Amino acid sequence: MAKERRFMDPHEVPPIPGTEGWEEMYPYYYAFGKGKTERENYESGQFWFYDGVHYPFPMHPLDLIWDDMWHLTLSGFVSKVFVIPNSNGIDHKILNGYIYLAGTFPPKEEEEKRVPYVMARTGHYYERYEELYKLWMTKMMAVIDEMKAIHFPATLPWVSDDSYVFEHKGYFEGDEILRSYDRIIQLAQRAWQLHMEMDGLAYGGYVNFIYTMRDLFPGITDKAIGQMLTGFSGEMFRPPAELQKLAQSAVDLKVADAIKAHEKWTDMAAKLQQSAPGKKWLDEVEAVRDPWFEMSIGGGWHHMDVAWNDNLDVPLAHIRNYIKMLEKGERIDRPVEEVEKESKRVATEYRSLIGNDKDREIFDQRLALAKMVSIFPESHQFYIENWFHALFYRRAKELGQMFVSRSVLKEKDDIFFLNRFEIYPILYDTLASWCTGVPAIASYEIPPKIARRKEIYNKFKQWNPPPALGPAPEVVTEPNSIVLWGVTTEKIDMWLKAAEIKPEDVKEFRGFAGSAGVVEGTARVCMELEDISKLQAGEVLVARMTAASWAPAFNVIAGCVTDIGGTFCHAAIVAREY
Repeated sequence: MAKERRFMDPHEVPPIPGTEGWEEMYPYYYAFGKGKTERENYESGQFWFYDGVHYPFPMHPLDLIWDDMWHLTLSGFVSKVFVIPNSNGIDHKILNGYIYLAGTFPPKEEEEKRVPYVMARTGHYYERYEELYKLWMTKMMAVIDEMKAIHFPATLPWVSDDSYVFEHKGYFEGDEILRSYDRIIQLAQRAWQLHMEMDGLAYGGYVNFIYTMRDLFPGITDKAIGQMLTGFSGEMFRPPAELQKLAQSAVDLKVADAIKAHEKWTDMAAKLQQSAPGKKWLDEVEAVRDPWFEMSIGGGWHHMDVAWNDNLDVPLAHIRNYIKMLEKGERIDRPVEEVEKESKRVATEYRSLIGNDKDREIFDQRLALAKMVSIFPESHQFYIENWFHALFYRRAKELGQMFVSRSVLKEKDDIFFLNRFEIYPILYDTLASWCTGVPAIASYEIPPKIARRKEIYNKFKQWNPPPALGPAPEVVTEPNSIVLWGVTTEKIDMWLKAAEIKPEDVKEFRGFAGSAGVVEGTARVCMELEDISKLQAGEVLVARMTAASWAPAFNVIAGCVTDIGGTFCHAAIVAREY
């Protein structure tokens, strides 16, 4: 009898000692439902894979907001808005702090019924894509501007401001603070609705192109397919480009030595303030900080992924590296012209192999569509996962500071150990205690809860999440799992085989070539975000996952290896551009 292809059942994963009751940190619908028969049967029958592309670390309860938002919005745009025939989106679960995903599918008999909807609705967007992208930008900037305007006070006043009386507002600070909290959550939801409005269309354009190429050219490599779509300019490449300009300016203004001499921004800025060229260079920095320093030091999915504006030592490290490269005569900008030239060459060569006009027309249409939509997957990253998320984290920390002032939290960042549903009643309790003069119940209840959650989280960090759970599919056909996460039939076979190999017997590493190439170099394992600044020229970056915001490192490294990712994950896209 053939051995069943499956990974461990999600309900049979051994608990981590000392983390008992961890499930209460997160919304009730996130944990696997052990002991609940119907629900458990569904979960045990699904193939789940760890989403290391987005979440290299276990989730803090408040940081889970982003996963929760796209749990709804991606599946909504897939199954309800664009009505994709063969998908209902992706289900999400959490195990020991780590996110697991499973594709969900409609009944087979429903697929044909969906076809007229998907053709009309996606066609409407594709025909007007550039116009609708401009409209998308207007909508996204309105969300960003509104989030920028919201603030929470560090402390609550002894008495309300005169304006509440003499302007006859009919409410006071407590009402504004409660509404502001509601609003930042609503804006987070709106940002992720906008994210999915065009993201699925972009990946749909990619997938159609991939399938067309494989139909026309059986055996074509993923590298060749990816090369035909390189050479685009998106906002995610603008922040490193600004750092490159600043590095060149530092050399031109003869302040490069002063910049290289300091690892801390405050020390460097104090030195440069002593000269006219130094002041000029600092003015140039200020001119681009809003918005181009709203770049996350990580992927933007965790509150630890602060923006450059919140830790200027990070862009300083990149600028110092760029200066050193300039002084060696090395190129620091992205080789856009060469990449574009190679992209056109590959596309032209494959097109010349097509033997009839009909197939050439299909090739031209699918390539043009894929290149047209290619700007969104990377550009939206800057506006949402970087800029908007950074604004949200700042607002959360402001609220955390207010809680500290009322003895509800010990540190402002402790707010990230509360999920978004828990914060509103704590906020209401805090405001009521401010008015009544009675200590907030939260000041007794919340600090020990946070302390316990910190203990659990630290144990989560020491756990190595299995790559997959549940029955392994014989063949992977879900396109997003392939192009974004790199979850292919071959990858699953590797995972199953790896589970039977003892660590001491490992002699080789195998993986998915998201951006294929051959290089040699010293491996630099970057487990923490701070490790990126240690990268040296010619090294191979090894990490759980990179983000598009790590682009400055790609000027330096020879290659990149990640735990997971497909042809169109952010690491692969950026690698092809360098």
